[in-house]
Amino acid sequence: MKTFATYTEMRQRIGELFQQSQHAEAAEILTWGLGQFPDKLLANVYNLAACQVLLGQAEEAVKTLHYGLDHGVWFSQWDLEGDLWQPLKDLEAFQRVRERSVECKEAAQKQSRPELTIVPPQEYDPARKYPLFIALHGGDETVADLRPHWVSPRLKNEFIVAYPQSGRVVSMKGFSWMGDEQDRQEILSAYQAVLKAYRVDKERIIVGGFSAGGHMTLTLLLDEQEILPIRGFVVLCPSAPESYPPQAIARIRARGQRGLLLTTEMDPRLDDQRKVAEAFQAGGVACQFIITPNVGHWYPPDLAERIDAAIQTIFEPQA
Repeated sequence: MKTFATYTEMRQRIGELFQQSQHAEAAEILTWGLGQFPDKLLANVYNLAACQVLLGQAEEAVKTLHYGLDHGVWFSQWDLEGDLWQPLKDLEAFQRVRERSVECKEAAQKQSRPELTIVPPQEYDPARKYPLFIALHGGDETVADLRPHWVSPRLKNEFIVAYPQSGRVVSMKGFSWMGDEQDRQEILSAYQAVLKAYRVDKERIIVGGFSAGGHMTLTLLLDEQEILPIRGFVVLCPSAPESYPPQAIARIRARGQRGLLLTTEMDPRLDDQRKVAEAFQAGGVACQFIITPNVGHWYPPDLAERIDAAIQTIFEPQA
């Protein structure tokens, strides 16, 4: 069996083998990788169990999942959904995998707290007031995942950018916004923390984010009571709110809030996003709707340009 000097090399080979349906060879490499790359245990356990399911080795797959749990990893509520895992669903040991993962998640939740990263503009002058952009990460993400993507020249040079991180644990890898009162209070607390640390122009506050962060932004816009004075929004690939009644959209229009709903051609929620944009536009909200071609549920390559163009539109004088 070939060995690999780095995890990246191994992962590339595993991807090739999956594409070729060479699951037995992939399983052999992943078994070797369990001990070789302990910092990648979650991915290696998950992929090895997937190989074993595809090879018809259901009991071995469950043993692999328990091996991961015994060595400090656990699985989110979404990790073991889908058709791939159906051969395991009736196994008692598989149900125990789910139970143990829930126990681990609950333990992690007890230790979790919201976090906040604030990035002032370059050449920040404490005597001036600056616009604020609150950028919300996606589901199963962290601020560290969002920040490299959610940047632009105007954000870098002109804005205070606040990156709150939800305290809600959804997996070993990340956190999420669900659009409930806990999220509202965490975002409000983050906003208040920014106000204590920096001089903010409260007439120029934009909120936005990716995926679940976009959904949370839309939820804040639709709320009857504002928890902070939002001037505009920039959302990417959001899941649609459960409802967006005409009276809620009328409030957004009355407040003068405007912005961008940006999505991608291969985003699985495209139809729902289109309906939200059309409802906003029909209700008189200045909501630009842009679809980036040939991209899935991810950050488009021209996001920085889109953010800056949206900022320009948001801050234009109201007609």
